[in-house]
Amino acid sequence: MVIAIALGVGGYFLGTNHEADKYKPGAAGYQEIYTAGSQAGTAVGDEAGKKSGARYGKKVGYKKGNADGIKEGTASGTSAGAKAALGGFGWTNGTHYIVTTTDPTLNGVPTAIATQSPMEADVEYALCQSNSAEVCSKHVVK
Repeated sequence: MVIAIALGVGGYFLGTNHEADKYKPGAAGYQEIYTAGSQAGTAVGDEAGKKSGARYGKKVGYKKGNADGIKEGTASGTSAGAKAALGGFGWTNGTHYIVTTTDPTLNGVPTAIATQSPMEADVEYALCQSNSAEVCSKHVVK
């Protein structure tokens, strides 16, 4: 009986050592477990990275979209305001103009240009004596 127990215990330890040898670094069992764990960990990490990246992308995208929207809205509003105030006339740099304005309450624009006339060389301009709301002119002969 003692011999049977000794053989049983010895067999157990031999079997345990043989099984443990399969999973030592460099052994086929070790590589199999390592590869499976690496693949599972990579899959979990990839999924977590996708979720984190999506959250970050939405945050950055929102900020960029909001900034672009403000920039575009400001430009559009400035253009619409200038068109309302300047009457949509064509303007040439370096040219002087005589303009008349509209009633300040028209379309909510404080002052808007109603008419535009380029000033001419050799012409004197002044407010008319008969009506100071108008501009009178006279050609100057040189």
